Amino acid sequence: MNKRVLFLSASVGTGHLSAAYAIQEALRHSYPEVESDVIDVYRYSTALFGKMATKGYLQLIKVLPHVYHFFYQMKEKDSTISRLKTRFARITAQNLNPLVRNFSPHVFVCTHAFAAGVAALLKQEFGIPIVNVITDYTIHPFWVQPEADLYLVGNIQLLKDLLNFGIQPDQVKITGIPVNPKFCFSEKKREIKTKLGLNPDLKTILVMGGGIGLGPIGWVLRSLRKVNHHVQVIVIAGTNQKLKKRMERYAAKLNSKNGKRKMIQQVRVYGYTDDVPDLMRASDLLVTKPGGLTLSEALVTELPVLIVAPLPGPEVRNAQYFVKEKAAVLAKRLNQISGHVDSLLSCPQKIATLQEKARALKKPRAALDAAEWIVQVTPPSSNLSAI
Repeated sequence: MNKRVLFLSASVGTGHLSAAYAIQEALRHSYPEVESDVIDVYRYSTALFGKMATKGYLQLIKVLPHVYHFFYQMKEKDSTISRLKTRFARITAQNLNPLVRNFSPHVFVCTHAFAAGVAALLKQEFGIPIVNVITDYTIHPFWVQPEADLYLVGNIQLLKDLLNFGIQPDQVKITGIPVNPKFCFSEKKREIKTKLGLNPDLKTILVMGGGIGLGPIGWVLRSLRKVNHHVQVIVIAGTNQKLKKRMERYAAKLNSKNGKRKMIQQVRVYGYTDDVPDLMRASDLLVTKPGGLTLSEALVTELPVLIVAPLPGPEVRNAQYFVKEKAAVLAKRLNQISGHVDSLLSCPQKIATLQEKARALKKPRAALDAAEWIVQVTPPSSNLSAI
């Protein structure tokens, strides 16, 4: 009987689901006999909670980020919020019950903290092992579940954090944050630029706001007009169609202008795209908010990073970790963006240092190593076969 892996994730942004799909792809490569499926647990919660956790979250971080930061900290400390989360997790687990019985998985793999809580409740009923894959460079207490069998983390600090939560050392493996294996391909920058229709002789700046196009992308693009270097810019708006249309209009204006002071020679605008691995390898600098997956992808491609406008919660801590490790530069204020870009592009040694740090921190085998650990944890037969 083939082993079956059920990934439980959540559509808060795209990073958590991306990590699940990256491991799923690694499983297909290394263990083609393993069956798997990826589930967005919010689709199995109540309609109200699902909207609050996805659309409500997006509106809150856009309009009132400091309020979101307050609630994020409260979730770490307040037992009332924890009880509320458990109540919704219980409803979600009940709604997932028929799917679990039908798929009969050998193991749950969770790439979101709420999903980890749902899996813990399902394990109480079905006895199915759980692997939690931490997708940021910080750990929220919601990740910590006594029912979890294994934790896969990005670095040694997260291992220490889990030990402080009472997790046993043999339950934690440092794999890195899983990214799509396509990011690991090696190809010369000039060749990729030519393939994409970019000028191979121009510095290329990639501007991102995660898979859903968050952050001050318009401000970043306007700031890049002030740099003292001729550059070409790639903007990825993700699933944010309004942002994509706005950036396309702005790009058309910039592309139509001429003159000596035209520092941005061309602008390319993408929506949600599978070409991110090539776009990263073609770029010389990434300007982005610090999502865990985006930063991990940048590490694997050794792309220097300028962090802007980290969202409250895990992104602030992701930024702190990368700055501490000297693997990224942080623009503390938006009006510092052009100065930081000029400083980096004017000093090849600064760029080389960021690349060297990325080389030391990157874990290109993260998805493959995660797949190996998941298969090791997977029992030879599903516990549901006896039910």
